Parts: sequence; structure tokens; C-alpha cells
Amino acid sequence: MPGGTYHFTGPLLRRMTAEQMWDSLATLIHTAPDLPNVPQREEKDRF
Repeated sequence: MPGGTYHFTGPLLRRMTAEQMWDSLATLIHTAPDLPNVPQREEKDRF
């Protein structure tokens, strides 16, 4: 309804922290950043 009071029952919106922003960017680049890179680790162990 135009001009009426809008009651949003969800949580208040806040800016992301720097850590949350970094984690989001890391996840966009690499979908599982916490998992080890197995092929590189195996190659490194061979030498």
C-alpha cells in the first residue's frame, strides 16, 4: 500500500565485515578454499 507503514519482520541489514567480504570473494574464485589442492600437493611431495 503506497504511503503506508512498512513493517519488516526480518533482521536489520548491516554491512559485511572485512572478513565476510574476503571469504565471499575467495569462495567466488575457488568454491572450496579450505580444502587442500591435492594435485599440487602430490606433485610437491614427489620432489
